[in-house]
Amino acid sequence: MEKEGTIKGYKAIIDYEKTSRTIGVVILISIAEVILERGHVPKEDIIANLKKFDAIEEIDEVQAANFDLVLKARLSSLRALSDFVEQLRFIEGIEEISTAIITNETILPPSPMCAVR
Repeated sequence: MEKEGTIKGYKAIIDYEKTSRTIGVVILISIAEVILERGHVPKEDIIANLKKFDAIEEIDEVQAANFDLVLKARLSSLRALSDFVEQLRFIEGIEEISTAIITNETILPPSPMCAVR
């Protein structure tokens, strides 16, 4: 399955309470349709800018009423979270940001359907 590209990699299950990045956050991002004097900013450009932040673990494109991207990020403190969100506000094409701090995570084991045979 690795050779076929079905398995793209492996991920460690981390106890973040034992790391320097104890604050987990889900961030909902709305993308602007058009920016004054610039026009349309392609979603790919926004995602490319987001990929530059090492705090971001995951970027998901979604079809939702009020947002277009869902990010999962890890930070060291609430102050670091505040600074991080402020940096996101400077990315051209991002119109609105909503955050939710993760208070508890339940990591599920791999599904039996995903087992390699």
